[in-house]
Amino acid sequence: LSEYSGKLAIEKFGADRIHLGTLETAPFPKRSFRAIAMSDLLEHVPDPVATLRLARDFLEEGGVVQIVTPDTGSFSRKCMGSTWTQYKAEHLSYWNAHVLRSAAKETGYRVLSVRPARKVMTLRYLNAQLAVYSHPVLTPLFRIGEIALRPLQDCHFQLCLGEMAALLEKA
Repeated sequence: LSEYSGKLAIEKFGADRIHLGTLETAPFPKRSFRAIAMSDLLEHVPDPVATLRLARDFLEEGGVVQIVTPDTGSFSRKCMGSTWTQYKAEHLSYWNAHVLRSAAKETGYRVLSVRPARKVMTLRYLNAQLAVYSHPVLTPLFRIGEIALRPLQDCHFQLCLGEMAALLEKA
């Protein structure tokens, strides 16, 4: 639903290949995709199991779904407890590897892999996120780091933020 991401995708792949909306309103024929990416999506939809079922309908035989979602089994969630930065009002559901594997089986997928997700980001982006989703320890710490490391604020680095990446195959 991101207009920004949708615009980038349209510029790269063409308006006829991109749908900016939900799976329920997608104009594509069933079994027309080899791969579907759901990055930071499942935790936001009212019925994620129904979303996985619908995505399966759009996949060719042997097609795959790539999922990135916060992981309640992650090291960061265990360390941060109730102050975990992934606990957000807009997250309607929470996942861990066991729950994801159960949902995959229930919706007709074979799990190819589940692993911690690493995201590429900058200090500028991380500080912007911590300004919106404030954390009592991390927000002030990164604000200090932003000042001290200003020349490096747009350098890219990888970080595990307590999310998992899964690859599911249509069974």
